[in-house]
Amino acid sequence: MATGTINQTLENEGPVGALAFSRDGRLLASGDAEKGVIEVWAKPK
Repeated sequence: MATGTINQTLENEGPVGALAFSRDGRLLASGDAEKGVIEVWAKPK
């Protein structure tokens, strides 16, 4: 983000215990160990 502006806001239910980008940077995954939930978002084109 060269301009420092917000491009997209992602919402997650509950606390995030882990966060990771895929190697190619196209996917973002968050994990909640308490609920056993993993959410995956694709980078907008």
